[in-house]
Amino acid sequence: MEMAPCHSDKPLVAYGYCMDCFETWLSKRKPSERYGLSVEDAVALMKYQECKCYLCGYLFGTDMPVIDHDHLSGNPRGFAHKKCNSLIAFGMDSPDLIRKVADNLETPPYSRMVTPN
Repeated sequence: MEMAPCHSDKPLVAYGYCMDCFETWLSKRKPSERYGLSVEDAVALMKYQECKCYLCGYLFGTDMPVIDHDHLSGNPRGFAHKKCNSLIAFGMDSPDLIRKVADNLETPPYSRMVTPN
């Protein structure tokens, strides 16, 4: 388990912070104003996600998490890496489109066109 730079005796949560410092950082960002989450709810969500991005499953470590949300309803979905969140945005929040992209990434057109010797 990696320890936080802010408090070397506490585990790293995200953005280089331990859970206590992450909570302080969240209180300054005011997630309730954008996503309807209290700081306590946001901390509970991070703990529920075990300090991992809900999309890729990797720890945040020193990366800054963002709150991914449904762009139609505005409802929060979970903490994600900024790059993972961008992937969802570029995929227009469409699971079908993102699945299609993943399928084509696994078997791109050239690999389907060319037959092995």
